[in-house]
Amino acid sequence: MKNYKLEEKLNKYILNPRKDICNFELACSYFDIKQYASALSYYLRCAELSKNEDLVYESLLCSWNCMGRVGGRPAFERGQILQAISHSPHRPEGYNAICLWLEFCGNIRIPSNEEKYLMMYSYACIGLSNILSNKSFKYYDRYDGYFAFIYHKALSAWYIGKKQESEELFLELYNNPKNDLDERYKSKIKENLINLNLLPKVEKIGE
Repeated sequence: MKNYKLEEKLNKYILNPRKDICNFELACSYFDIKQYASALSYYLRCAELSKNEDLVYESLLCSWNCMGRVGGRPAFERGQILQAISHSPHRPEGYNAICLWLEFCGNIRIPSNEEKYLMMYSYACIGLSNILSNKSFKYYDRYDGYFAFIYHKALSAWYIGKKQESEELFLELYNNPKNDLDERYKSKIKENLINLNLLPKVEKIGE
């Protein structure tokens, strides 16, 4: 069966191979059919060609997302995220991405746990300070928002000696009815509360 969306975007690209949006849309079409290596090459090309700040920023984050799915290149992933942050330091999405990278890949590239969690805490704080600067994206969908920053701040606070702050933040996450995080986050929040011997306290509050 033909993928007409991909065929359409490919034809547009052939006519305008140096047009940023044509590269971006072709990358998105490849991403949709899980051809992540092809998607990555066009996201990178878009970031290189474009003068549009938002499109460059999104392309860099999408390139990280692609490489994360292909796997095996944590240094490249980190580089793309940091490049995105450097490009638009006032936006929160890159800080969310680097917190995720530190959570899942940080042990591979960061010499010590303390350094990793100090970095995560700092990035989460900066992300929170920029929270009102997020804009809607054309395609990138891995930005988890305010409560994800609270989660990463809570997680990292424990490991850098801010244990009371960590406990308070985890309790805030557990009890806040506006918490819209997905099940991965919610299960990790509950797991951390159990590890901190705070779950009985939480359940008592909820009675």
